[in-house]
Amino acid sequence: MPRSGSLVRLVLAAGSVALPAVASAQLPGYAPSTGKYRVDSQIKITQSMGGSTQEFDNASKQLLSVSLAGRAPTMDLLIVLDSMSTSASIPEAATDPAPLLGMKLTGKMNPAGAISEEKAVDKAGAEPPSPVAQSLRTLFPRIKPGAKVGESWVDTTTTKANQNGIETTTTTVTTYTYAADSAAAGGKAAKITAVATSKVAGKGNAQGQDLSLEGETKSTSTYLVAPTGTFLGGASAIEAALNVTVEAMGMVIPITQKGTSKVERVP
Repeated sequence: MPRSGSLVRLVLAAGSVALPAVASAQLPGYAPSTGKYRVDSQIKITQSMGGSTQEFDNASKQLLSVSLAGRAPTMDLLIVLDSMSTSASIPEAATDPAPLLGMKLTGKMNPAGAISEEKAVDKAGAEPPSPVAQSLRTLFPRIKPGAKVGESWVDTTTTKANQNGIETTTTTVTTYTYAADSAAAGGKAAKITAVATSKVAGKGNAQGQDLSLEGETKSTSTYLVAPTGTFLGGASAIEAALNVTVEAMGMVIPITQKGTSKVERVP
């Protein structure tokens, strides 16, 4: 699913760190830090089939331990899924969090938030489900160190994932803007806004049926970064319009998704 789409990860609750005043209106780069982040996501899914419409609600809460160590331009990144709870309007559709606890994402991260040499493993050392791993990969928004207030930059990514048996490719174009300096706990922080559009397509087999998927998602986000280079969190809203085609029947199932996500740095 789309990068924005695990659905969604990210800001507007300031962390608990004391922030110095911003000396100049230039965006800092990410710097070494450690902390915990709470990620709360909600999504409503609507699908139409055979003249009837069904709606589903899903929600999840995660607690992550995050460490950036070493010196720029290459820092060691470690993200650990400490705890997770899920709920769904259809109980059997809820993700079982137990096998995911202890999952880790490691890699190298530069001050702009680009990750290389990444590897995601569960507590048994196996590769975890694509959507969960992707949600960790996209925790940090891409930034432009040295940018001035009002400046924008564009980031394009292509990701591959397995979504319930469908191998998907998603291309996301995100326009970020250093919007302003915003009040945060104990001082100020850089406020970054983002508008993203994703195109997704894929094919696969689920429950014995050959399926194809295509569609588009759009999201808007707001993030806060402290003058020290610490990511404070963010908030996102996403809408997706997808079509799943059952190849043998020539049936097209339209699916819409609307979701919100909030990331908060916690003590």
